[in-house]
Amino acid sequence: MMRIRSQWWLGAVAVAALAGCAGTGGDQEEGGPADPGPGEPAPVRASAVADAVAPVRAPAAELARMKELVDQRIDRASVRRALQTKAGRRVDCVDIMAQPAFRNPRLRGQKLEQPPQELGARPAAAPSPIGPEPLYAPGAQAQAQCPAGTVPIPEVSMADLGRFASLDDFFAKTPAPIAGDGRPRAPEPADGLAPPHYGPTAQHQYAHAYRYVTNWGAETSMSINSLGTELNSEFSLGQIWVVAGSGSGLQTLEAGIQHYRDLYGDHNPHLFIYSTRGNYAPGTGCYNNTCGDFVQVSSTWFPGQAVGPVSTIGGAQYELNMHWAKAGDTGAWWLSVQGEWVGYYPRSLYTAAANHASVIDYGGEIIDNRNGGRHTMTDMGSGEFAAAGWTRAAFMRLIRYNDSNPSGSGITWAEATGLTPTQSDAACYSIWLTPYEDASWHWYFWYGGPGYANPACL
Repeated sequence: MMRIRSQWWLGAVAVAALAGCAGTGGDQEEGGPADPGPGEPAPVRASAVADAVAPVRAPAAELARMKELVDQRIDRASVRRALQTKAGRRVDCVDIMAQPAFRNPRLRGQKLEQPPQELGARPAAAPSPIGPEPLYAPGAQAQAQCPAGTVPIPEVSMADLGRFASLDDFFAKTPAPIAGDGRPRAPEPADGLAPPHYGPTAQHQYAHAYRYVTNWGAETSMSINSLGTELNSEFSLGQIWVVAGSGSGLQTLEAGIQHYRDLYGDHNPHLFIYSTRGNYAPGTGCYNNTCGDFVQVSSTWFPGQAVGPVSTIGGAQYELNMHWAKAGDTGAWWLSVQGEWVGYYPRSLYTAAANHASVIDYGGEIIDNRNGGRHTMTDMGSGEFAAAGWTRAAFMRLIRYNDSNPSGSGITWAEATGLTPTQSDAACYSIWLTPYEDASWHWYFWYGGPGYANPACL
């Protein structure tokens, strides 16, 4: 029997013990979150350093595009209250119908949609949901909330954009590779299943498990790990993908936990979302609603917020439940975190994924910008290989998907059997998918690795 112990901080779940389950086997920057409270493990292994080749400073025309985004993303007249995170980032409480998505020309005039209904038995991610990252009134110690009828929208500043060479780079899943390392790379794919399956010289590298299956969403509970990166321009993440289409029409909906210093300005793990409507080409997607393509409904959770505390190797393990759910063939793609609906991507933005998706995918992804011409030392997951197992390796459990059109009858669930585990290079990062359903964890896997810290990872 597995016992789950809840512990307050930023919406995490502490997994205290596991029995009868197969597969057992850094410094904060100034301005980061305050020290954890009593009994909470401190964040560890924040390791990113400045890039050997810094991004080229944006030309005047690009700086003007960036300033236009900062100035026009939010209608200041619709801000009802200004709050901030522990790290000091401004969060505006914006009238729900004046949020950035409803200022997007493609979404203006749309009505606020309703989430799908969840029916039937489902494994509980936790005995009780726990709240998200606390917000505070500027200069105050007490927690504060956004007023009713508003949603929290984090500020995008020129300082954030200034870490990128262009606005397109800021929106991209990954900016253009840093040049000058003298090593050829495996090509990034133009079509086929996303994510790709290339070896250790690819910029994107993976340890994940996927399946081709018609679906209306996917769910898992993933461990929260420190996700240390070597370079500020690199990221490390664990996520869910739901995928449809191919070639230039490839479309994805992605959500997970990410460390990406250049994007967030700190070394903390963050809740993130990303969606592409055109195979990651410029103008087809962005992180965390920065381009106004995601409609937020939660007054507490928001994409881009920090999550924690992190799991400690050999100690307490923490996890976050995430779920994409399509509100029927004619509805939107909804995101749930810890059992609360956060918001949705409108159906009108999609073609291949307008009704449902064709692939479910779960796992880790890193960026290797080859510091000094060698493989990065960026961690995936905890930085431990999958074989390290419980309390050491990162994990995803309660892996399921929505297997029928929920119109009129609510969501139905299926265990994610038949997954194909794949790793770009097992000497760098690995995955161990269990061959059976565990009574407490259902379908699950361990994944991760240290990158170049293993000499066989070249």
